[in-house]
Amino acid sequence: MNTRQHITRWSRNPFVWMEVALLAVSIGTVALVTSTTTATEPADLHQQILTQMRTTLEQS
Repeated sequence: MNTRQHITRWSRNPFVWMEVALLAVSIGTVALVTSTTTATEPADLHQQILTQMRTTLEQS
C-alpha cells in the first residue's frame, strides 16, 4: 500500500476526524483559558480548563 492510498483510507475514517476535532477544541480551550485567566494557582487553572472544556462539549 502506497502513501496516497493510506492517507485516503485514513481520511475517510470519521473517528479520525472526531479525534482531530476534539484535539483542536482542547488546544483552543487551553489557549483561551490561559490567555484570559488571572489565576496563579495551578489547581485553579486546571479546574478552570476542565470547566471550560465541559461547557464547550455541552454546547456542541
